[in-house]
Amino acid sequence: MGNYNLRQWLFGLLIDCPMGKRLPDCPMNKYKGIPTTKKINLTFEIPKTELNSILLHHRKCLAERESVIIKKQLLKAEGNK
Repeated sequence: MGNYNLRQWLFGLLIDCPMGKRLPDCPMNKYKGIPTTKKINLTFEIPKTELNSILLHHRKCLAERESVIIKKQLLKAEGNK
């Protein structure tokens, strides 16, 4: 994915968590309360190494949280048989 696309992902994460509520260890917590206009600038100011670290954390977190939801749905479906 190109640098611009990664920064678009970052901006989305700065706005909100796709899972609804950020976990306590989320690196985005430190940017909470910053006005959206400043988040736009921040999106392009964050160094590439930090950007990659944030997105790696996000991907791992999202995979873990989605797997919990999927497991619950599978158990629910099995219980309805």
